[in-house]
Order: sequence, then structure tokens, then C-alpha cells
Amino acid sequence: GCRGNALADVRLVGSLLLTEGFSSQKRLCHGANYERPTKVAIIDALRWLTGDAQPGGSLFFFYSGPGVKLARTNATAICPVDAEEAGVLSDDVLYELLVRPLPRACRLTVVLDCHDTVPVDLELPFRCALTEGLACVNPVDLVRGDVVCFSGGVDGPPPPTPPVPVKETPRSCASPGTRLFVEAFENARTHPPSLLELTASLQKTARKLGCPVLPFLSASAPYSMSQQMTL
Repeated sequence: GCRGNALADVRLVGSLLLTEGFSSQKRLCHGANYERPTKVAIIDALRWLTGDAQPGGSLFFFYSGPGVKLARTNATAICPVDAEEAGVLSDDVLYELLVRPLPRACRLTVVLDCHDTVPVDLELPFRCALTEGLACVNPVDLVRGDVVCFSGGVDGPPPPTPPVPVKETPRSCASPGTRLFVEAFENARTHPPSLLELTASLQKTARKLGCPVLPFLSASAPYSMSQQMTL
């Protein structure tokens, strides 16, 4: 987490992952007692995540923070807390660290909540249009892993900043986009949402809040949008 209220986002997503069976986690956050999400720390964490990836395994990567567009290449990038000194992490670097190392049939779910800034994605081959399903937009190398990525951000009025120090971070302090993603799973334990339902729900909330950039789904393959979204 690399923005002021990322602590609530990190704790909320971390709790969801624990209930979904992800007992091994590495959390970086700007605040509290977590390791700071510097550029080096994020790269190390990505290598830790994919370093022992196995066929049939399930991985999850979550980012809460600003996104930027790089003027020279038109690429997008996430911003570590030391971005001014160390630089940003562009989408093609994220692809090399997160996607390319995956073995066949290894599941990776990515959520990039860039708040009300430039949305960042992984340049995966397929992107969702709600009325047409997943269409090929980036003819890149064949992706061996099973990857879905939710990008963008659902933003409304700034959530309240919790007092510091804080032991329990209220759910209301989490960003609307992160909170909605988590609640979609919490409210559907016996019936996980489909890819279409989750994407449409995120976009509906974004429209209500007047978000200029709607969240979108990209994927490594043309999955059926009626497929249940599982972690």
C-alpha cells in the first residue's frame, strides 16, 4: 500500500485472503509496523511471490496507490513510496516480474487500485467489454499462467484518515474500490460472483461516484464472463 489510507486497504484485503486460505503473505505498507513499499522492497516481494510458483497453485497481488503515465513510452506505472528517488515500476516491468515467471495452470489474481489517478494494468492480451466479453487487445507472447487483473479505481469523497497510532483500522477508511472488491466475496461465500457480475458491479459503483475512469478486467485468455470468480 503506497497511499495515505492504504493501511486500511492492506488489512482488509489481507483478512480476505486469510479466509480464502492464503496463509503465506508478504505485506508492505506506508505506515504502522509494516515494511515500507520502496521500489526495491516491491521488486523483492514480487520475486518472493512468483519464485516458487507451481502448476495448480494460486497467487494474489494487490496494490493500493497512485498510478502514472510515462510520457516517453506512454506506458503506465505504479509508484513506490520512494519513486522520486528510485523511480516507478512500469507495467512492462510488472509483467516481467509477475506474469512471465508463471508456470502453466498457475492462477494469479491481480488487483491494482489506483484510486482516482491513472489506472495501471499488466498489458494482458484480453480486455473485457461488458457487452462483448473478453476481446484481444494486446497480441503478446503466450501467457502460460492463468491470470486475471482488475485495474482502475472506484473513488468517491476521501475516506476518513484513521488516527495514528492505530490498532484496528475501520473498514470505512478503506478505498471504495478495494472495499467493494472484498465485499463481493464476503457476501457470496456460497456463490462466488462471475467475472461479469464483479466487473459490472465495480463499474456501476464507479459511475455512481462520478469516477472518470471505470475499473476494467484484463486476462491472459478469453475466459467466459459467466465463469465464477474464485481466488
